[in-house]
Amino acid sequence: VMADLYPFEKPFNLDRTETGKKMINGERSEIPEHIWNSHDPSYRAMMEALDMCWTYRWDKRPSARYVTDYLFGELQKITGEENPDVRVTLPERDPDQKN
Repeated sequence: VMADLYPFEKPFNLDRTETGKKMINGERSEIPEHIWNSHDPSYRAMMEALDMCWTYRWDKRPSARYVTDYLFGELQKITGEENPDVRVTLPERDPDQKN
């Protein structure tokens, strides 16, 4: 889910079996250098959330609720609002991406 929501990253564009094999082998989609090196707190929060989701051991991987709470907390810090607007407009999906 995070790879689909993260607008700066192009997913593997493989079927689920191929993607699963690559992930089991520890491979990940690349994050562009300008985002990797960014000090923008929103980029940093998304990369941290992706890292949480990519934790190899299932028993060490946080729940979706934990990641959601983390992102909401970061959004609160960024906006300075107690209840920031969390509506999101997703970018157009890559028409060449497989389902």
